Amino acid sequence: MNYQTVGFLWGSSRFSGDYLLAQCQRKEMIERVKNDLQIPNKVFRSETPQGKETWRLKIARNHPYVLWMLDHGYVGRNEDAQRDIPTGLNVEERAEFFRGYFSVHHSLDLSKRSSGLYKPRLRFYASETILLRLTSHLNEELGTGVKKPQRHQASEICKILYYQSPEEIEIIYDYLFGGQSKFEAN
Repeated sequence: MNYQTVGFLWGSSRFSGDYLLAQCQRKEMIERVKNDLQIPNKVFRSETPQGKETWRLKIARNHPYVLWMLDHGYVGRNEDAQRDIPTGLNVEERAEFFRGYFSVHHSLDLSKRSSGLYKPRLRFYASETILLRLTSHLNEELGTGVKKPQRHQASEICKILYYQSPEEIEIIYDYLFGGQSKFEAN
C-alpha cells in the first residue's frame, strides 16, 4: 500500500456512481495515481463550474485501494462531514499519508506583515479534524508549535492551518515535500 497515494485519493476524490472519481487540476498527479494503481481507464479532461481545467480518473469501487480506504474510515466528501484520516496508521504511514494529502492542499507564499516586511506563510487546507491530526503529528515528530485551525472564509467545512515562523516552515516543508515526496509540492 502506497500511503502517499492513499493520502492524495483521500483528499482529491469522491464517489460517483460505480467509481471513485479522482480529480485534480494537475494532470501529472492523476497520471501518477493511474500508474500506481495500474488503472486501465484513461485520464480525461473536464472543466470546473468556474471554468478551470481539471483532470479526472475513474477507479472501480472494488479496486483494492478503494476497499482499503473504506475499511479504514473513508466516507467520501459529504457537505457537512468532518472527515478524519485513516484508522490504524503507524507514524511512518501517517507521515506518508500527509505527504500525499497535502501535496495539493497547501500553499506557500509571502504575506505582508504590519512592519511592511514580507514573511513566508505556509497554509494547509482540510477539515478541522485532519488539520488537528497534522499539527499534532508535526509537533510530535518535528517539535513545531501546535496550531489551531482557522476559519476559511469560503467554506464552513474547510479550515486553514497557518505556519508563519520561517524556521518552522523550513523544517515542515522539508519533512513533507523535500526530496522524499513522490508527489511534487507546488
